[in-house]
Amino acid sequence: QSQEAFQTLKDRQHLMIDSLNEGVITTDSALKIIGLNTTAEHLLGITEVSATGQDLQLLLENLTDSVRSEDLLN
Repeated sequence: QSQEAFQTLKDRQHLMIDSLNEGVITTDSALKIIGLNTTAEHLLGITEVSATGQDLQLLLENLTDSVRSEDLLN
C-alpha cells in the first residue's frame, strides 16, 4: 500500500511540474538529468528520454555553444 501511495505522489508531482510554463530540469545529486518537463524539452530542443542520464553541465555547455554558433551565423 505504501508503494502505491508513493507512486501516486510521484505521478502527481510529475503532472504539476509538467504543467508549469517554466522549463524544469530535475537532477540527481551527481547532476545527472533524471527528468525534464514539456517546457524544458521545447526550450532545449531535446526529449526527456534523450536527456535522461546526461550530465547537466555538459548539456548546458553544448547548448551555450549552439547558441553562440547561431549568433555567428546571423
